[in-house]
Amino acid sequence: MPIQNVKAFCDRVEKNQNIIKRVLKSEYGEVYILYVKQLTDVEMLTLNVIRPIRAHWREKGGQLGAQYAMDSVITAEDCKLIDAEEDKVLELVLSGMTCVLFPGDSRAINIVLKKVEKKSPESSELNYSIWGAKDSFTENLDGNLSLIRYRIKDPSLKLETFTVGRRTKTSLLMAYIGDIANDKYVEIIRKRIEKIDVDGILESAKLQWFLNDKKFGLFPQVGLEQRSDVACGAMLEGKIVLILDGSGVAMILPKLMIEFLWSGDDECDNMYFAIFSKLLRIVSLFISATISSFYIAFIAFHAGALPTTYSMVLASGRAGVPFSVVAEVILMELLVEVLREALTRIPQHIGSAIGIVGGIVIGQAAVEAGIFSPIILVIVALSLMTSYIAPDYNITNAVRMLKFVLIVLTGVFGLFGLMCGLFLLLLTLVSDTSLKTPYLAPYAPFRLRDALKGIFTNPYLSVRRPSYLHTKARIRQKKEK
Repeated sequence: MPIQNVKAFCDRVEKNQNIIKRVLKSEYGEVYILYVKQLTDVEMLTLNVIRPIRAHWREKGGQLGAQYAMDSVITAEDCKLIDAEEDKVLELVLSGMTCVLFPGDSRAINIVLKKVEKKSPESSELNYSIWGAKDSFTENLDGNLSLIRYRIKDPSLKLETFTVGRRTKTSLLMAYIGDIANDKYVEIIRKRIEKIDVDGILESAKLQWFLNDKKFGLFPQVGLEQRSDVACGAMLEGKIVLILDGSGVAMILPKLMIEFLWSGDDECDNMYFAIFSKLLRIVSLFISATISSFYIAFIAFHAGALPTTYSMVLASGRAGVPFSVVAEVILMELLVEVLREALTRIPQHIGSAIGIVGGIVIGQAAVEAGIFSPIILVIVALSLMTSYIAPDYNITNAVRMLKFVLIVLTGVFGLFGLMCGLFLLLLTLVSDTSLKTPYLAPYAPFRLRDALKGIFTNPYLSVRRPSYLHTKARIRQKKEK
């Protein structure tokens, strides 16, 4: 509601909200300034607001109003008039703005004098790159916006700001290129953001749940990216990038299954090496998810399918092991997961020591004690190493969970259970979507040009943007004559 008594309102918010109230008085009237000390550049407030007002009274005199003060007195660069309403003024001040109120005036001045502690862009820890840029997003939204503006100078770059969280009122930036991105995708994201009704959202990882097509899916549907060059490249493809204030990770939509296995270095490497790397990641992901299950299937259910020599070697290795094959694999996989989780949580300077102790000493001691067979150490180590080859860690977590599901199915039904599990997985992936885009595109549904472009990093095949994104501008570059 409109502020009826400016003095009473300022006294109340100063007492209840821990907001600083600065009152400027003269024979010509009063001016009230509201701000949060921890979020405001007090020096700029003094230079651009307080001193000009006092100088005006000293030199010209006269009562001040919001319009005249903004046009002729206050020297701050970023300021605008707002309606002097209690809820609106309080919300702006708590978000870090400075509000100047004039008794008897129905309008106030909102001034941007925010001072937020921030760090300089550093190398990405989530998405490591050899060839790409080393700067990455930080926790400061303005700094992240500058990284995008630095790389994309197109006037068609669209930036929309939302506020999420009833209590935190966190700023959320949606960035896309207006004449490339599909309006349907933009509208879907806009509606999903507007439906968010929670106390607060402080991290991008929490926000992505509200943007998923399937709320309880195993595989990630939103890309998490720290590198600003990759985020800008996604916008040039026709995708939408979301950046939450206070989080150093951007979200990219849509994000498809195969894209979790592509690295930004693929565009910079030799084309043939990029093809080799992509195929290696696909094979490694499959090995990570299934090698333990195949071991159970052939040892416990289908030993006759192996050559006699291999069967004898595997049988001799398991001689004296007190557990069944299924129990042995599950226990060993759980031990590796415990070790992996420990390495993630402990300080970095002692992480390498824990890895050596856990991986070598404990493993070797377990084999010599006859608790586990030597071959299971090789199987589990191979599963662990191949899981780290994926450039995006989000897909790695999904594979870790999938691996245990396949182990249980194989332990109960043998190779038939493994095949059924893989078939159900394929059905799930085919039916999944990311921002209404088929999750397995461009391979299901199959589009030859897009499929070739995904494998072969060649400018000749990259003339058009992916058809499954339904972009406005289809042509990315002109062919050489």
